[in-house]
Amino acid sequence: MERHRIVSFLHRVQEEHGGAIPVERFMQEALYHPEYGYYTANIRDVGGRGDFSTSATLGTELGAAIARWIEACSKELGWNGWNRVFNRIPLIEIGAGNGSLARTILRNLNPRLRWRVDYMIHETSPTLRRIQRKRLRWRGVRWIASLAEALFQTKGEALIFSNELVDAFPCRVFERG
Repeated sequence: MERHRIVSFLHRVQEEHGGAIPVERFMQEALYHPEYGYYTANIRDVGGRGDFSTSATLGTELGAAIARWIEACSKELGWNGWNRVFNRIPLIEIGAGNGSLARTILRNLNPRLRWRVDYMIHETSPTLRRIQRKRLRWRGVRWIASLAEALFQTKGEALIFSNELVDAFPCRVFERG
């Protein structure tokens, strides 16, 4: 029955596009469809016990490097002093997986900066959001509905990063003839 529903859905999408589903649309549905999408409905976890591993779940080097980058950017932008309007350091992680990267970043930040971080996570997967909420119980970590919402709240000022985002981008190859 489930297979029939998926096939029927794909036929409808195919008809919408006149016969061939563009790669971008297929990837969008395969990864993010509310019922059939891998990230939204089928993923179990990321890491040693999950569906796949990333550099953030295999070690702390990436998180430590991003923490140093955050400290350097905060200093360069004047966010490490007390003269900032909101006195918060706005960070936005897109697609935070199981929260390993966020946890490592927060653990590696200078303690004087860590307590001032406004760590926003944009995650489309309900399963991964639940895992992140369990793993990330730090003051200053919150989940956002969209990047636009977060940028509005920060008046367009934030450090934005992601570990896995580009892996889920559909792409096209253009050739010059």
